Amino acid sequence: VNVLAPRPEGLVFRDEDLVVRWNGKQGNFVRIILSTYSETTGRAVKPVIVFGREFGEDPRSNSLLISSKLLKLIPEGRFMMTFMSANREEAAIEGYPDRILVQAASIRNLIITLR
Repeated sequence: VNVLAPRPEGLVFRDEDLVVRWNGKQGNFVRIILSTYSETTGRAVKPVIVFGREFGEDPRSNSLLISSKLLKLIPEGRFMMTFMSANREEAAIEGYPDRILVQAASIRNLIITLR
């Protein structure tokens, strides 16, 4: 999965809806985490807000709309946006009495500036 929008080091305006777009086949759910960002360490510091979408059996879309109403709740500044696409399923293994949880995830990080 590749994130198409927003672009790395992009400028995002809080008074406009943000459409996050990706290509490739996403998993059963997509989660986007916006965290404060430390220029010194180059790492996410503290999650500010988490957006998510579960797809289940519904037709899948390669985008997620984040409302400007939500973006306005977040102060201006630089943030790390973590995009996570994952699958979770239970499976049975022959000869093993219990079902097991199988998970796989693709994670991408990018830095954006909110204004």
